[in-house]
Amino acid sequence: MYSFEPTEEQKMLMDAVDRFAETDLRPAAHDAEETGGFEQKLIAKGWEMGVLQASIPETYGGFGDRSVVTGVLAAESMAWGDLAGTMAVMTPGLFTMPVLLAGTEEQKQKYIPPVIEGIWQPYSAALVEKSFDFDPNDLSCTAVLSGDEYVINGEKIMVPFAKESKALIVYASLEGKDISFAGTPFRNPGTFKGTSGEDIPGLHLRRGGACRAYFATKCPIGTSNRD
Repeated sequence: MYSFEPTEEQKMLMDAVDRFAETDLRPAAHDAEETGGFEQKLIAKGWEMGVLQASIPETYGGFGDRSVVTGVLAAESMAWGDLAGTMAVMTPGLFTMPVLLAGTEEQKQKYIPPVIEGIWQPYSAALVEKSFDFDPNDLSCTAVLSGDEYVINGEKIMVPFAKESKALIVYASLEGKDISFAGTPFRNPGTFKGTSGEDIPGLHLRRGGACRAYFATKCPIGTSNRD
């Protein structure tokens, strides 16, 4: 017989998230709406509760096993405080979970521990494209193999913390198949060379939040960085 009762660990996590949502996140939502972003110390406090860390195995710096239920319970509780604030706190999951689920062992060891073991930093992902009929299974952003590198070309929107991102996963079409690439954008030197980004309004995350990202025609990335 299935039980839908949260475990003791899940209850403890939900209690902590509930307190954060009520005493910290919700009171800050109005000012965030006016200024276009949450204070870094508030996002960091939400990160320290370990919602993502609890779904990462100890091998990669976490302290639990992946649990969709735990993630949903925590996200629902935190979003009561503010949806956009919750998205900000959990943005690193957009980068970490795809690597955990689909990356090679080498990629997991390279990319996951720096996210999980450190303070909150803007690790993100670029999936959504500027099209009314956007289909994640039919991407316009392309990747072409050129020697020992892939050249990415396209535009993405609604990329959380794109301009400030420590590392970024970009989803692109390679010979008709959707592939993900991990790298460091907007840096010199960076994995994604020739990239740029700009803020667009949305969910009071304008400051470092929902950005548009461009991947220039000459945006090479090494073959070891694909899934």
